[in-house]
Amino acid sequence: MPFKVVIASGKDNVFVGGNGPYTAGDTVFITDEVMATMKAGLWTGGTAIFTAAPAAVNTTTTSPYP
Repeated sequence: MPFKVVIASGKDNVFVGGNGPYTAGDTVFITDEVMATMKAGLWTGGTAIFTAAPAAVNTTTTSPYP
């Protein structure tokens, strides 16, 4: 399940999971594999690079056909 994060205010040239650079306000989607390697400090405290903890993205789809 992918996750969505937003780069925190004042941050620039941020690389996430080998992708980037990203800057403040950019929305980034990360995979389970990348998420597993991250530490909570990335989204809490004074060194946070994200505005909040990553949010799981619902990728469930349903068929429009009966």
